[in-house]
Amino acid sequence: MSNDYTQILTKGLQSALGTQEIEDGVLRFTTDTGRLYLDNGTSERIPISNVVTGMTEQQIINLQNPLDKLYVSSDTLKVFASDGTNMRDISEIIPVLTSANETMYLWMGDSSGNGPKYASALNYNPSTKDIQIGNMRVSKTEDSGTNVLDFYVV
Repeated sequence: MSNDYTQILTKGLQSALGTQEIEDGVLRFTTDTGRLYLDNGTSERIPISNVVTGMTEQQIINLQNPLDKLYVSSDTLKVFASDGTNMRDISEIIPVLTSANETMYLWMGDSSGNGPKYASALNYNPSTKDIQIGNMRVSKTEDSGTNVLDFYVV
């Protein structure tokens, strides 16, 4: 029995991928980066991943038919996703903690699917367990063995 898989599967280094001709229906696995690509038609090599790289921010913003994936721009390192109409910069809504004592934004969504959203005045500190709403801080303290919520203005 012949092995037809060698007709549609290839493997090699990521750096060599750009020199290989695009062949419709061929799957290409890069052994050094662990990425998988599908050659589609005669001009497109599609990464099989939830993240697309190798495009500038302007190229991502101008996409006519974006895939349902995250796009990371090669020039600004911002992360984009489509809302069905436009590409949205979601970099600003991804909280990145540099320490356990850093304040995080609290996120909310709504029933229309127009979330998640946050307000910079509403945040939480996991180290102190404080919730801050504008100038008001909600803090959990213990009083004679019972939990009491303290509200105070900072």
